[in-house]
Amino acid sequence: MNLPEIQFLPLRGAIPMGEISELDLVVRIVPPAADSHAPKSRPPLNLALVLDRSGSMAGGALELAREAACNLVAQLQPRDRVSVVAFDDRVECLVPNTFVEDIPAIQRALRSLEPRGSTALHAAWAEGAVQVARGFTTEATNRILLLTDGMANAGECDPTVLAKEAGKLARRGISTSTMGFGGHYHEELLNAMSRKGDGNFFHIEGFAQFETFFALELEGLRLLEGRRVSLGVRPAPGVEARICNHLEKTEFGNSMLPNMLGGVPTEVVLRARIQAPVGEREMPILRVRLAWDTLEGGRRELRGSLALPAVSRGRLSEFPTDPQVFESATLMEIARLKRKAAENLRQGDGAQARTYVRRARELAGRMPDSPARDAEIQDLEHITAHFARGDRRSAQKAAYFQQELRSRGHGDRFSGRESRERRQP
Repeated sequence: MNLPEIQFLPLRGAIPMGEISELDLVVRIVPPAADSHAPKSRPPLNLALVLDRSGSMAGGALELAREAACNLVAQLQPRDRVSVVAFDDRVECLVPNTFVEDIPAIQRALRSLEPRGSTALHAAWAEGAVQVARGFTTEATNRILLLTDGMANAGECDPTVLAKEAGKLARRGISTSTMGFGGHYHEELLNAMSRKGDGNFFHIEGFAQFETFFALELEGLRLLEGRRVSLGVRPAPGVEARICNHLEKTEFGNSMLPNMLGGVPTEVVLRARIQAPVGEREMPILRVRLAWDTLEGGRRELRGSLALPAVSRGRLSEFPTDPQVFESATLMEIARLKRKAAENLRQGDGAQARTYVRRARELAGRMPDSPARDAEIQDLEHITAHFARGDRRSAQKAAYFQQELRSRGHGDRFSGRESRERRQP
């Protein structure tokens, strides 16, 4: 692959000499886009669809899930492999790992699902892993796609254990994406499994979102350029830097980023506290190391560094602030407030959660007009609508999911499109 580009975008292109100052900056990773005149043929897909059919999925949820899964299967190619695992308190493999040659037969198996029983999530995920392993090749994208509306309540239920197992599987080349439906699933469990499992996490409220996120999952697999992506940040002497994204850490203390997708930037927002030197001269700010697994096998890395001139106070006006960096930093602060709101809702403190959402709405209102601002305001209105209906669980899930997308650095890829297609609660 062509190497990605590491871009450093400071809020202001200079720092005041001889002073301690704070500076927001964005590290943007931009993988090269595929040639539009020669569309990239995605690697073959080896996919396990693991669907919850426990009793809580009755009342239309299971019907939505299986129809969306049928539509996804219809988009697969004969060289792809697929399996279908259904679970309640028991696990059943309806379609063992096979090439996608008889789509109607796979769709009939999906449409046969009926709700029953409790939720053996771990055993079902493990069976999905077994099925993917049966068709595993290094040339394929090997993934488990788990969809549930509940919490694991049969077999292994510890989120830490499940996330750790997903991480081990990802290191062997089998990733995990998760979809939570409704207001009762364990969002921290599904998110942890997807983060450690090098996949995506989605919160779904209706059929339009099923369709959108299944399509985005498939698109992400088509655009995939790198797995197990990490970013190490090393501040220069005299600089303290804090990553504002809420990201998992690798065993070496670096930040785990989402999969590298061709043409899809990933943004990491940092806030630096800088002790600038006396006198006008260039000052090193930080160094970064980007690392990823290529699709062909092997580990690649790319390094970059940022330095800024230290200038007198009188010259700072020569370096105007960057509105895009201001927008990115504001959106990340809004994500932090949403995360606090979700935590408060989980603890039963609706009043404090409303305060955080209101503060987030005030911040969004102060942003300059842009599509990102409009999408953010619509997202916040969606959370507020759940509050108005007295549905705190859905408000919690929506707030958690929205901040998670932003924190992973791919927020605009999902949120703007998802907001416009979302059905109001």
